[in-house]
Amino acid sequence: MYPADIRNNISAPDSSMRYYRKAILTLNQRLESCSMSWELAILSSLIFLAHELLLGHDVVAFMHLKSGFRMLKAIRDRFTQYSADGKIVATNPSACALSGNLHDLVNAFARLDVQAATFERAYKPNNFRTATLPDRFTSVLQARDALNSILAAMYSLLQQNRELIKKTLPYIPLPAKTAIEVEQIKTLLNRWSDLFSLFSKQNQVSPKQQMSIDILVIQRMAAWIHISTFFNHDQLSYDFYYASFEQIRGLI
Repeated sequence: MYPADIRNNISAPDSSMRYYRKAILTLNQRLESCSMSWELAILSSLIFLAHELLLGHDVVAFMHLKSGFRMLKAIRDRFTQYSADGKIVATNPSACALSGNLHDLVNAFARLDVQAATFERAYKPNNFRTATLPDRFTSVLQARDALNSILAAMYSLLQQNRELIKKTLPYIPLPAKTAIEVEQIKTLLNRWSDLFSLFSKQNQVSPKQQMSIDILVIQRMAAWIHISTFFNHDQLSYDFYYASFEQIRGLI
């Protein structure tokens, strides 16, 4: 069901509360009867979220963000069975049908998550760090999804090792396991960059596609800087990447 804590735990104008009560009641009734898909219910979270952001109600918007996460997790836990390698092997036949658009919804929510990992982790719980890349990219969309998977793996790794952050010199070497994992992420980022550069050179792109390409290049460069400086929060570590910051500024 669509979480009710938005209307119970957040102070908001009466008109807004009436709006939510009616909308959430309708959502729950349709979900119970399977007359509306879970995807549409999750999309409603995005609509409510956008509405509250435009009104400047950041706290309420964040509640909708968490609501979408809980619904995605509920779909994974209640309606789907996964194999050891994370592939779907079965779905609950008694559950409301899923249209196959969940992947796009996960990506939509991931773009609203500051660290781009929460919803990927909810939707793909197994082998979270085993991001792989194809032999070549055939579209900007494919490249974007591949980069998202790498970023999700990166943020998962960093979140699990926050206690290793150092803010003063001298730099202390990371534990061997963490250092290897960091290098694995960097290797993936480099491989992604090579594949994406090849795709960009071999394909004619429109101005709109070029903008998408530039955004992905910026994301990749920002990710490289982030993972390279994450464990040493001092000015010296950032100064080393001054040229990269200049490149990013040139693409904006």
